[in-house]
Amino acid sequence: MATDRLALTAGLVLVAGALLLGAGGYLATGEANSWDAADAFAADSARAIRRAGMLLSVLGVAALVVSLPVLVARLHGTRGFPWALGGWVGFAAGSVLFAMVLGLTAIALPALGELAALGAVSPQEVADRFVRQPALIVAFIGANVLFMSWVFIGVGLHVSGRFPKWLGWFVAIAATLSWLGFLHVPGIEGTARPFWPLSIALTGVYLLRQRNAARSAERG
Repeated sequence: MATDRLALTAGLVLVAGALLLGAGGYLATGEANSWDAADAFAADSARAIRRAGMLLSVLGVAALVVSLPVLVARLHGTRGFPWALGGWVGFAAGSVLFAMVLGLTAIALPALGELAALGAVSPQEVADRFVRQPALIVAFIGANVLFMSWVFIGVGLHVSGRFPKWLGWFVAIAATLSWLGFLHVPGIEGTARPFWPLSIALTGVYLLRQRNAARSAERG
């Protein structure tokens, strides 16, 4: 019974995390449309909305970190378990590193953008100093690990035999597209945004269905 409640909670948290990531990605669109850091200092009326989007993304990532262990546990004893376990470890580590960028974008850069709009600082000078910070490289690596770890999770779902094979492929492909969008690959950045949250939400739904199927089997 306790395991059922855990699966129920994890499935719901996965869906909630996917919704937070989807909403956060939509609201944060346009904060920086290229790797030119000066773009992040463009002050406009939507700045507060974009800041909220980044904060929602932080909450979404946190929701996935705490709910994924239950999904990984569901794959224990299958060929997919090592893949999923490695994916979760990579996602947790990448999330910690990438949190620096999310926090900086949500708090520090908008504040500097306001100063730049008032003429108190030079946007280009601050941007040049920002991109030379060593911590930014670490955070960038963490972001790449964050996205690519879901490819491992997708493979784990595919080979486990406990989830639909197409779901595993969809998770892996959606994570890859989101990673390419994060790298600002032309033609992918805008169109790929909804697929990763959708694949996560579907994983949560199938985790809930497994829990319901197990309870039905016990009653039968």
